[in-house]
Amino acid sequence: MYHKKHKYDACIITNKYDISFVKALESIVSQNVQPEWIYIIDDHSKEDIEKSLKLKPSNISFVRNSSNLGRGFCRNLAHSLCTNDLVFSLDSTNVVDSSYVADAIELIMKPNVVAVYGRILNHKTLDSPKYKWRNYFLFNANHNYGNKEIETKSLSTYATLTKRRKILEIGNFKKSLRHSEDHEISRRIVLHDYKIIGTPNLITYSIKEESIFSMYERYWRWNYGHQKKIKFNQLLKIIKFFLSKAFKSNHMKFKFRMGLYTIMCPLFGFFIHRYKLR
Repeated sequence: MYHKKHKYDACIITNKYDISFVKALESIVSQNVQPEWIYIIDDHSKEDIEKSLKLKPSNISFVRNSSNLGRGFCRNLAHSLCTNDLVFSLDSTNVVDSSYVADAIELIMKPNVVAVYGRILNHKTLDSPKYKWRNYFLFNANHNYGNKEIETKSLSTYATLTKRRKILEIGNFKKSLRHSEDHEISRRIVLHDYKIIGTPNLITYSIKEESIFSMYERYWRWNYGHQKKIKFNQLLKIIKFFLSKAFKSNHMKFKFRMGLYTIMCPLFGFFIHRYKLR
């Protein structure tokens, strides 16, 4: 059970001031276990988040980068700024239940655990075909994760509780990485014999509204962004996978848009991966 001695800081990293950011901040403020301090890392937003935010909690600080420096730099900065050992990082496009952090604290107090996170799903308000596609392919909503936490070698940082001192001990997040910083640090966590816990009982809800091409970019970044190059035979396997999903009647029920989005993903995603993520 959560104990009050387990204090934590919270952080949101964003480069945009919008309603999603406001809701993410509200989600942190509504936790039944309150953070001691909230840090907002403004990765050079056009709006200047500190000036744009009207209602500010009393325990909030803003740090604005002079240029857009990317995810690795910002996560490194957040873990350097926080003072409590526990750090809850929430992406600015997500919200979580009010008990999320308290439940995560129970898990991270287990021996050698350095990071805890759950699964991610669409928010119930996002239900059009493209969001159904996102839920299935990007968020793996139909996957059976069971009902117990597991030790995993992968890390996703969309809503993650970490032990700050251990993260700093292994070198912190790599500043130079504009993406895939969670994949890179997960390897070092495991190499140092620490543990990452994933649990289906902690759910993050994505409230991000985006185009199908943005979804393709995220799919490739999440799954292949850590690779410097996609080989031709690997691309063929990816195309085959998506084609098989598009034409399986028991999966897609031949819904035209879902099938079309699925067929388009390999090639559009490949070019986004090749030219945008370099």
